[in-house]
Amino acid sequence: MTLKTSKTADRRIPLDSARLRLARQQTGLSLAEAAKRAGLNKMTLARYESGDIRSAACASLHRLAAAYECPPFWLAGMDTGREFFAGEQELLLSPRTADSPSGLGSRLLSCLHYLDRGRD
Repeated sequence: MTLKTSKTADRRIPLDSARLRLARQQTGLSLAEAAKRAGLNKMTLARYESGDIRSAACASLHRLAAAYECPPFWLAGMDTGREFFAGEQELLLSPRTADSPSGLGSRLLSCLHYLDRGRD
């Protein structure tokens, strides 16, 4: 996948530090492994999880979601009415079944549409 630089890709999206940590733990990845999969610095990921850094670039959020195999909007803390991880990594919802977006959701969707266009 090739990502093109644009204002959409550079947008900062708020992160939910507790969900980031939960997603990493549920996938069984160490901090170093998760950072490597997402193409991030280990300390940056640690700061995301601790809440020291409260937002990420759209591309970083997309890479984290891919590493954790979960929807980006869930990592951003959007209320889905249900938890994403339950028990043994059971997938409870997909990005395609999410409620219609507004506010943060529309920013995330514009980000995802941009990233989809950049795929080879």
